[in-house]
Amino acid sequence: MGDVPATLVRDLRDAWPGARWADGAAPLARWLARAADVAVPEGLVGEVGPWAAQVAVEARLGLRALRLLAATRPAVRIGADGAGVVAPPSDDAVLAGAFALMGRWPAVRRSPVSVLGVRFGFRPSVGQRDDGVWQLRPDALEEGDNALDELVRLALAAAGETSGPGPLEVSTPDGAVDVAHDGTFTVPPGATVIVRSGTAHTEVTGPCEPPIADRRL
Repeated sequence: MGDVPATLVRDLRDAWPGARWADGAAPLARWLARAADVAVPEGLVGEVGPWAAQVAVEARLGLRALRLLAATRPAVRIGADGAGVVAPPSDDAVLAGAFALMGRWPAVRRSPVSVLGVRFGFRPSVGQRDDGVWQLRPDALEEGDNALDELVRLALAAAGETSGPGPLEVSTPDGAVDVAHDGTFTVPPGATVIVRSGTAHTEVTGPCEPPIADRRL
């Protein structure tokens, strides 16, 4: 269960804080949305129910972390016809999202059920010294290898590095794009668009939706 989300979180981490961060966030958002609604066949509830329930809890927290990340960057949506809308980063959403995330994360980490990767685990791993005596190997202890924890840390770090929104600037490789007071704009269908606000920027290729539902748009 931990391999897929771990790979998706690494992909996002590799894309962050680059302009194409949404390309790394979208696959993870889709996986978390499915995991948050995981259903267990009735005959397996007693066997895997606690783990499935914990997957849903952690996936919902992961979606909160993604919303926090998104709030630190300009949001953009572009239709197939090239009509788009943008919004700047939101200081209020970042602060509220960070506090909500920090408030829920400790309880998730204290769960007796471990999902989405190992937080703290022990496995028998022994070997022999040169003198033949058996001893414990260092890899017997596993810790800090949890995809959700890595995602939450990334989101909280991003929240702590925000410099405040600036004027919205929209451009394509052909030059600047006029943006109306309500954040709407128009570009050629299929155009690559870069949205800047202060030091934060988002680059997308239309048509596109935000990687996760965004109230700013």
